[in-house]
Amino acid sequence: MTDLAYDDTGAGTPLVFLHGITSRRESWTPVVDRLSAKYRCVNVDLLGHGESPRTGAYDVFSQSAAVEGLITDLGLDAPVLIGHSFGAFVATLTAGTGTSRGVVNIDQELDMAAFKTKVAPYADRLREGDFAVAFDEFTESLGRALVPQQNRDLTAMTADQEVVLGVWTTVFDTPAADLNALIEPALETIAVPYLVIFASKISQDERRLLELIPRVEVEEWEGMGHFLHLVDPERTTTRISAFVDQLR
Repeated sequence: MTDLAYDDTGAGTPLVFLHGITSRRESWTPVVDRLSAKYRCVNVDLLGHGESPRTGAYDVFSQSAAVEGLITDLGLDAPVLIGHSFGAFVATLTAGTGTSRGVVNIDQELDMAAFKTKVAPYADRLREGDFAVAFDEFTESLGRALVPQQNRDLTAMTADQEVVLGVWTTVFDTPAADLNALIEPALETIAVPYLVIFASKISQDERRLLELIPRVEVEEWEGMGHFLHLVDPERTTTRISAFVDQLR
């Protein structure tokens, strides 16, 4: 029995929404409010976030296992997994188990070696007393200013040191050359349609990893910022709906 906090609204094809690191399920509200008129929307707080329990294990594998447990507990029949940022990484790993019918990845790169390069300068400070300042510095470039004022509060992040380190410790402690080798086998096992929407052009290394997913679709919505689902919920909703409907 899972203890994950969630909202369950609407009826129809089940969609499971997963938020990013230090965020909460409310960050999906403008999208869920639109889609729940047509689909069953299960909007989840990941472990250590929002109203979900603090378990001490916040890595992607623990998060994926918890989401799998929720899917089982709710009796969801092959849901579509929709994740933003870290939530999309959780969705990606979960899809490899074969229990979903599709994945939507909102702006989460899968090239962990490249991601390690981005966070490495902050690693020591994130582990020490300068955590809050270091985390703010890391997140300030994510494009919150692009989000309309009515949705700006939904980008708020709770900078919890234990949770952030629990999520990123594998990235910090694993050599860059080995990181992508950890996820490549999982990508090759994803047999369902996989839509990924990036807020900028992607690298060739990122594209190479994505092409390991047999049924991948890649879109680049340049200039939208990391919170593109809050910048333009209508466009995001329309694209998700079209993707889900083609799975039927």
